[in-house]
Amino acid sequence: MIDLDVTAARAFWWEVRKHALRANPFAGGSIVYETKPDERRDHTLASRRVYGRPDEFMVIEAAAGLSTADDLMLEQTLILPNEGVLRAIKIRTGFETIDKYRLEGGVPSWQTPGMIP
Repeated sequence: MIDLDVTAARAFWWEVRKHALRANPFAGGSIVYETKPDERRDHTLASRRVYGRPDEFMVIEAAAGLSTADDLMLEQTLILPNEGVLRAIKIRTGFETIDKYRLEGGVPSWQTPGMIP
């Protein structure tokens, strides 16, 4: 699904990137993950391994500093937001990565009253 307004996606990417660069991985709220060679071209593999679903590939890309899904991800240590922090980032930026929680135009369904998953 394509977003009609890319502002939320851009804000989401920057918030995840800032977390990756600034978070203390030992203070809670983060997941430390060592990327694997088979994830170089398929960032959904890392998403599945960390979050249990492929939908968070943009989190992986932002934490790695990648601009597009076509960028190669070299093996590295990533500091990723845990589920709670990730949820807070999504709410703060108004962006949802999980397709079933997105309405037409990419608007998160949980922005509609009573629709928080």
